[in-house]
Amino acid sequence: MMIKNSIPAMMDVFHPFFNMNIVPEAVKTSPADFRPAASVIQGEQGVTLLISLPGLSREEVQLNLDGNMLRVSGTRKNPVNTDDKERISGEISFGDFNRSFRLAENLDGESITATMEHGMLKIRVPFKTQAMPKQISVG
Repeated sequence: MMIKNSIPAMMDVFHPFFNMNIVPEAVKTSPADFRPAASVIQGEQGVTLLISLPGLSREEVQLNLDGNMLRVSGTRKNPVNTDDKERISGEISFGDFNRSFRLAENLDGESITATMEHGMLKIRVPFKTQAMPKQISVG
């Protein structure tokens, strides 16, 4: 219980050290929750989030941007009808999921694009364009 509550605090400590632009906000709340794995990659053009959602279609995934908070949510259904089967073992997680990512100020939330292919959700968040310094002549 102590480790679960300290993970966001540890991420805040390491955030400046690793110069990350996105920090996962939510922490898994119970062992039964489905929490898809996510990777964050920073490139020259911006940040790419990869979220593993095997078995889901793009219609089963919702993306919402509220201020600087990007939320990815949906539901993965149980692939087995448990009414007529006796479960021997179960390692496939299913159910509702909700992942939240706080966008850094240098990212352009208005230009987010997302694609889904083979169960991998790819979200691209470009850097904001910086205004170039302008030389002003004195007349």
